[in-house]
Amino acid sequence: MEKIKIGKNYAYLEPYLHQYRYQEKIPAILLCPGGAYLYTSRREAAPVAYQFLAKGYHVFVLHYSTISNKRM
Repeated sequence: MEKIKIGKNYAYLEPYLHQYRYQEKIPAILLCPGGAYLYTSRREAAPVAYQFLAKGYHVFVLHYSTISNKRM
């Protein structure tokens, strides 16, 4: 699935979605991977997203700007 850019700089959503069926409600969760405000942890993004996806959730991973992004 395509990444969804947020704003002008570094933030974007990375969706992990189930096949949608009309009239079917599927719960969703927003993951914000941590990294002590220095970076966004990859090990807390996709691996965790796949665990929730396997349990029946749509998952959106928020990749956001941090101190390191602003320095680059």
